[in-house]
Amino acid sequence: MRTILHRSALIFQVLVVSWLIAFGEYCFQVPPNRIGYGESTGYQLKIIQECVTLTVFVMFAWLYLGERIRWNYALSFLFVRRGSSHIGILGKAIIVRSRLRCVS
Repeated sequence: MRTILHRSALIFQVLVVSWLIAFGEYCFQVPPNRIGYGESTGYQLKIIQECVTLTVFVMFAWLYLGERIRWNYALSFLFVRRGSSHIGILGKAIIVRSRLRCVS
């Protein structure tokens, strides 16, 4: 089933495998977006979505493609993860502050 690694694979096979991977990603992304919108901003949800995408791709590249995780990839991933948690904290503060203005 390693159609992506085989250059001789039919384009249809490659498309099906790619769409199955994307479908798995979206199964993890759509429910939190529906549930989270209102508690989180659209920007926060998009940042979380990109973290999920990166996580799925790292696991795919490591387990399926057999690629090693280099130190610069790991460091880049940590920067993205750290940035996403930092934006999340700032975003929550902005939401709370805007709600307090509406109440007072």
